[in-house]
Amino acid sequence: MEENKNGQQINDTSVNSSQGTEPELESNAARRLRLLGIENDSKIHDESVEIKKGSFWANLWYKHKWAIIISAFFIILAIILACTLIFKNEPDLTIGYIGPADISTKKESINSVLSEYMDNYDGDKKKELVINATLHRNEEQLNKYGDGAGMLSETRNNEALSSFYDDIRYNNYMLVLIDESLYDRYEKEFCTLNELKEMGADIDSLAPSLLYKERGIVFNYTRVANENYSKFGDMLKEKVILCFCKPNIMGKKLDNEIDFLNSIIAYQTKDDE
Repeated sequence: MEENKNGQQINDTSVNSSQGTEPELESNAARRLRLLGIENDSKIHDESVEIKKGSFWANLWYKHKWAIIISAFFIILAIILACTLIFKNEPDLTIGYIGPADISTKKESINSVLSEYMDNYDGDKKKELVINATLHRNEEQLNKYGDGAGMLSETRNNEALSSFYDDIRYNNYMLVLIDESLYDRYEKEFCTLNELKEMGADIDSLAPSLLYKERGIVFNYTRVANENYSKFGDMLKEKVILCFCKPNIMGKKLDNEIDFLNSIIAYQTKDDE
């Protein structure tokens, strides 16, 4: 029987060889798996076992962990930015100043005076006025007041002018207090008195207690300034002109700024009526 069996195997092999097919070589390990009934292409991890019913969130995290982390980061960042913009505390009024006065130690005093002529425009029950000051002194003022402990030079003065001009052009100020020595240089950037009248300013060019420029009010001759000289300090040692920045206000509502201007004008002209 064995011989027949072996003979049969030999014949089978001969048939295969005669048909031009190579005998299939099988390793011992593969043969053992085949005899045990395990196919070579069986998957170690069956998908039906990996994705089980009720384990959606576990599988979601396993497969998309980094996408979830990155998305969550940007969502949180967007929420923080939105909250910052929504709850940002804006002042009721911002005024730019450029001139010979170093008002860094006078800001609170000046704010307390000017705040009397404004309302709580944003409704938060607190009047908030911000004055952003730029120190600049021409040659005459340098001789009169000094160079600011060596901080003012020709280069620094030019940088101050450039910075102030950028603040005007980039819409940082609606209102400015500008030294008269610089007024002519920036005059075209300011609204005329007639333009302010059209916006609702109560300007009367004949009021004796006010001195006007074509594009602003000479601030240091006003009653407001004179009665609070000690609080304004050397801001008033030179003529300072209150002006509206033309590039920044066209097409915008200026109810707050005009109200502020009218309050000052009403106070200054109350004895002229």
